[in-house]
Amino acid sequence: MTETVDWQRRRFGAWLLASGLGLTAGMLGRVPRGYAESAAEFYRGQTLRFVVGSGAGGGYDLYARMLAPHLAKVMAADVVVDNRPGAGGLLALDQIYDADPDGLAVIVASASGAALAQLLGQEGASFDLARMSWIAGLGADMPVVMLSPLSSFHTLAELVAADHPVKWSASGRATGQGFWVCFFAHALGIPFNLITGYKGSNESALAAMRGEADGIIVTASSAYMYAQDGQMLPIATISHERSSLFPDLPTVFEQVTLSADAAWWMDYCLRTGVVGRTVIGPPGLPADRLAFLQDAFRQVLTDPAVVAEAAAANRVLAYQAPDFVQTEALGLLTDVDDAHRDLLKTLLVSE
Repeated sequence: MTETVDWQRRRFGAWLLASGLGLTAGMLGRVPRGYAESAAEFYRGQTLRFVVGSGAGGGYDLYARMLAPHLAKVMAADVVVDNRPGAGGLLALDQIYDADPDGLAVIVASASGAALAQLLGQEGASFDLARMSWIAGLGADMPVVMLSPLSSFHTLAELVAADHPVKWSASGRATGQGFWVCFFAHALGIPFNLITGYKGSNESALAAMRGEADGIIVTASSAYMYAQDGQMLPIATISHERSSLFPDLPTVFEQVTLSADAAWWMDYCLRTGVVGRTVIGPPGLPADRLAFLQDAFRQVLTDPAVVAEAAAANRVLAYQAPDFVQTEALGLLTDVDDAHRDLLKTLLVSE
């Protein structure tokens, strides 16, 4: 009788594997017969790769390294930050998109930058955001315009009155740093040259500090870091409200009267800041593992101790639900008419 039962079990297990109904040999070896492995059991002792599409020392890298030990504790897993700079973060995002959907690799990326790259069919953007697995957002972080102390420009008014191109540094045209410059300069009619190829905001800022560029546009939390000791000079926030990190710094809307079209560009620029730092996984993650990752990030991002740690480092951190960031990011793809799409392509791809 025992031999018959064992034979039936073996035959049933072979049928499951052949039909693709989901139990791998490794899982069958770890889980008692008759029970499915929970997501928590799967992650216990595993290594999660937390990918960053830029080099060490930039804003995304600092966030990932701040969150990694807290995630490891919540997940009972090892969390390793994996820097993969290239193509303004698109290379790493493509790699995540093509990764095995096992839940062992996620990326903190600019969802807005990814949306624009997809919208414009940018070379290197082979992903489809609608298919990806959305895990969490790290909070809206408004853009801040900064100038180098070595620049001949010192105020927003001087930029608007510029009679020669203003030089800006960025990791890529379709990254947050790059498209903020393009939107900002186009809206205000500022002649500009965008120097790209730097590995993240940290290298872009260093380039401006050395005088290779006149300025940068970065998130408020990164701007606060670069403003220390007068390394870079903040001149405006691209927002309708002042930043809590720069309460005395006027917004662009306070300093300049904008036409209706210029206001559209500034508002679109603002929307990209809403979904700047977003955690995403590859398409097709098992539902239970995706839910586990979403809950793990929610626990960490709403932990008062983690929020306090971010505040002490002057970094914006506020949990955003996966449905919210997905809707906002995909809205950047769909809420653009043909005329603005063509001009976006001219600004971010053609030049």
